[in-house]
Amino acid sequence: MSGAKETPRQKMIGMMYLVYTALLAMNVSAEILDAFAVVSEGQQKTNASIEVKINDQYNAFQDQYNKDQAKTEIYWEKAQDIRSKTDEMINYIEKDIKLAMVMYAEKAKSEEQLFNTKDPKKAIIINKAKADPKNRRVFYDVDVINMKAKDNTEVPQTMMENEGKAIELKQKLNDYRNYIINTMESVGVHGYSSHVGLLTDYDQNGEKIIYRNANGAEVAWEEKNFYHICVAAEMAVINKIVGEVQTTEFDAVAAMMNRIGATDFKFNKLQARVIAERDYILQGEDYEAEVFLVASDTTRNFRAYYALGKGNQVETTSEGGVIKLKFKGNTLGEQTYSGVIKMTNPETGEED
Repeated sequence: MSGAKETPRQKMIGMMYLVYTALLAMNVSAEILDAFAVVSEGQQKTNASIEVKINDQYNAFQDQYNKDQAKTEIYWEKAQDIRSKTDEMINYIEKDIKLAMVMYAEKAKSEEQLFNTKDPKKAIIINKAKADPKNRRVFYDVDVINMKAKDNTEVPQTMMENEGKAIELKQKLNDYRNYIINTMESVGVHGYSSHVGLLTDYDQNGEKIIYRNANGAEVAWEEKNFYHICVAAEMAVINKIVGEVQTTEFDAVAAMMNRIGATDFKFNKLQARVIAERDYILQGEDYEAEVFLVASDTTRNFRAYYALGKGNQVETTSEGGVIKLKFKGNTLGEQTYSGVIKMTNPETGEED
């Protein structure tokens, strides 16, 4: 019936249908935007929990450093370097990316405007204390629900792609990832790249990562994350990236702590030993001896090789952390013996 003339009633019904369809579309969009808000809020809470664990970890690390600086110093210093580098990374993402995007979208002239101190219930940036620049790390917790421009897709694309912020962010993430790997390598943790996320163009094996858009076409990392995506969704994406940075820091510092004493030999038994200067004394002489504690590991055996003078070498294995030497006294005079003990290196598993 295309081309047939519509009656006023039919026109009115058609117009109402169009309005109804538009309203349905708006409802779906609103639900989706609210879903992004929930995801973003959940990620912000998760990031806050990770931050507490990170601070607890540094406090535990400092306790170890205070107890034994000589053994801990090199790892403690590297951990502090990691902390400073992570400060820079998180502050950049939170302030130069997240906050800048929200201000751009909301046309805000200042941060104070987003805090909305006059009516906190309508604030876009909540928990002002976390955004205090006096903190070594700032976190801008965004209430997406209160954003007027949460459905805006032009701002992320303009700011991140057209103005090059996405390329800049990707480069900083790559630099940070490489820094962590190189730092761990410098303290003897090899092959750490497989433990680090923050992957953009290539995976842990050096293979190119293929990103595709909704039509199945291959796209770059920056386009996948910032092209034609609304601000509400971008908040979730950005919070996820912050969380990955925090996790990278937490894992690296934990591995650094595990390095303390990694090459130490462990012992589970202490015994007193007495070594006298002489095996006998004459009446009236003083008996002199050295008394000391001997540490041993009764759970691990080690091998030993010894020989009397230039005699044949004898191989023996410890029992309960002790080896016993046995020679026949066939020769008069002073005799010398020598030997070698081989133990398994606790870190490499190789015998030294």
